[in-house]
Amino acid sequence: MKRLAYPLFAVVAATSLANNPPTQKAIQAEYDRMTQAFIKKDFATFKTIMTDDFTATAQGKTVNRDHVVKDFQGMRGHFSNIKWAKKILSVKETGSSAEVSVVGNMSGSLESPDKKSHAFTLKAETIDTWIKVGKDWKLQKSVTSKITTSFDGK
Repeated sequence: MKRLAYPLFAVVAATSLANNPPTQKAIQAEYDRMTQAFIKKDFATFKTIMTDDFTATAQGKTVNRDHVVKDFQGMRGHFSNIKWAKKILSVKETGSSAEVSVVGNMSGSLESPDKKSHAFTLKAETIDTWIKVGKDWKLQKSVTSKITTSFDGK
């Protein structure tokens, strides 16, 4: 019985490590830092999470880091009661880079030009490329594969 228990324990331990590697924890911490920076309107921190050559692609259009930061700054000015969470679905690490499949869920209130408040939700699925820069992971590329939004539940 003891001989069987040790290999079984090793398999369970290895499976646990595979589902929660240090790289995934470190990158999840960066996603958490990014979402909190957005919520707090701390765009200096928001920008530092991305590499200088960062690109984002959605619906066939690719933009650079400065464009993304400017868009998020403008967008944030119209939101209140923001909640934003990003959850890693998978990580494929190769050397000093990682391909990360992630889903982001954002909700809040959006003020329209007529000053009325509307419920807003956004769900985005992305494939992100992170690179190791020194001891830190930096977001280099984000490609949106699916995005859905709703206003007032529609």
